[in-house]
Amino acid sequence: MPTVKKNTKKYYEWDPGEANPKQLLFYQADTPFVAYGGAKGGGKTHAVRTKAFGGALMNPGIRILVMRQTYPALEENHIAPMRRMAAQTGAATYNGTTHMLTFENGSTIRFGHWSGDDSEDEYNGQEYH
Repeated sequence: MPTVKKNTKKYYEWDPGEANPKQLLFYQADTPFVAYGGAKGGGKTHAVRTKAFGGALMNPGIRILVMRQTYPALEENHIAPMRRMAAQTGAATYNGTTHMLTFENGSTIRFGHWSGDDSEDEYNGQEYH
């Protein structure tokens, strides 16, 4: 189980589960931009959750945006599982009003959905890593 150092006094324990070979390549990428595509069932959703949560744990102050096409899909595929990750580690709290996980180290993961062209105004001008 990977251990992520919080500070000199506390460590977070987090088990992201097993990764397939493509997911491992995605996790190990250290370039500013990395893409992960493929057919249904290839582990893309799990990879996004794992990379986002791990990135927030290890990079204080990082701002991450995770999106899906609909809010129900966002809730089922990302919010609920990542809330369980937050509860497992004790590293973050979830705010249902802002749809955001806030980590003790200042990192955030915001959850959003794209409901057409009107959504552009909601996300326009916001900066995410």
